[in-house]
Amino acid sequence: MASDLQFLELLHHIKNRLVKAGADDAVVSGAKVSGSQIKFVNNKIAKTGTEGIVNVGIFFVKDKKVVTTSFEEIAEITGDDPFDVAQLNILKGKADRIVDKLLLFSKPLQPKQDWFGIAKGPFNYRQIAGIYDSKIANLSAEDEVDLVEKGINATVSEGAKRCGGIFETSSGEGFLVTSGGVEAKQRGTSAYFSIRAMLEKDSSGHNTASARTLSGLDIEESAKFAGHIASLAKNPKHGQKGNYAVIFAPMAWGALLDRVADATSIFSVEAGISFFKDMLNKKVANQIVNIYDDPTLPGSYGSYSFDAEGVPTQKNALIEKGILKTYLHNTSTARKYRTKTTASAGLVSPGPANVVLEPGKASCDDLFKHIKKGLYITNVWYTRFQNYAAGDFSTIPRDGMFLIENGEIKQPLKNLRISENMIHLLQNISELASDSKQMTSWEIDIPVTTPHVLINDVKITKPTK
Repeated sequence: MASDLQFLELLHHIKNRLVKAGADDAVVSGAKVSGSQIKFVNNKIAKTGTEGIVNVGIFFVKDKKVVTTSFEEIAEITGDDPFDVAQLNILKGKADRIVDKLLLFSKPLQPKQDWFGIAKGPFNYRQIAGIYDSKIANLSAEDEVDLVEKGINATVSEGAKRCGGIFETSSGEGFLVTSGGVEAKQRGTSAYFSIRAMLEKDSSGHNTASARTLSGLDIEESAKFAGHIASLAKNPKHGQKGNYAVIFAPMAWGALLDRVADATSIFSVEAGISFFKDMLNKKVANQIVNIYDDPTLPGSYGSYSFDAEGVPTQKNALIEKGILKTYLHNTSTARKYRTKTTASAGLVSPGPANVVLEPGKASCDDLFKHIKKGLYITNVWYTRFQNYAAGDFSTIPRDGMFLIENGEIKQPLKNLRISENMIHLLQNISELASDSKQMTSWEIDIPVTTPHVLINDVKITKPTK
């Protein structure tokens, strides 16, 4: 098998070719990842599989012309490392051909006049605890099936008739070399479990669990929640439009918090797709709202020691006591705006990696007690913006949705839509529970950690047919 040193030599080879060809900046990343996947349908294991992936990313700037691409190879796993010397030679030949094409491709491109370079290393990196777990790396196929079956059984124990979903694990190393003198690598593991529980046609619940360590993966509790929601959602009635106090479960609010965090990228601001444009140091949310991006958090799904240009990661306050505190920058955009990088590269688009909404002190039950008439929404999908710059959007509640009266769930509902504005939602957050949960899903691209959230005056409409 190929060693880490040999893989780094490949990345340096690509970087040196680019520099020799006249690139002012060059960044080459690589990853060697082994992964497994189990799909289950109708309470039964449907498919299992393992594979290794070797990925290489190439970014360079020549005469202010920016070029980026990536390619990967699927490798058969024959041991701890899915990458052998023969595959290294194949990858090197492929990389040389791609570099030749990219250099030709760059000639007619228009220069990006506001490109101001990458960070200059070398840097020292902190070791982030809890992002590699040998128990995940060495998890047997039998143990993986056992974990999935525990999730299935937990869902059924809560009253669901059937469930389906996916369980994925990965273990690997990421590498980075740059013309700025950076050479970095980091080892990591991850596990992700997603389950949708069903009682009947319109009665379902969904939840996910994601972690970097096996001990942090709460499969059974996540499955119980999905099963419980599916059981509660039996025989839903058509809901009525109006303005409601709404409790958002972590999965539902996580899908919206993902969009809030993404809007703090200076790329989004410049592109006119951020509702935070011209809002820096202004009130954008209730004063109880504190949101930060922290890739240095031990054990968190999005934690990493360095960003895409090799700058050591750091905690960044995005919204503090309701005030927008920063846009996220890489080195180039920071120089453009005469500020400091937030270590959030994205070489083209700076962005968040590990977003946290600070919890409150109330229990989830306390949130319900404060509602005379409102809704409990456990999941959303098809979030679409009608006006990115203004923050106007709509999204459809999915899975269990319930009418709350006098602090209690009274009736499952269906066929409603949230038609809102992001700033309005943030400013109308009235209470935060203490039950933070780390979330990722198809609707949550950026790992987020959020509690249940109570928001007043949420506009609810009926879907158009």
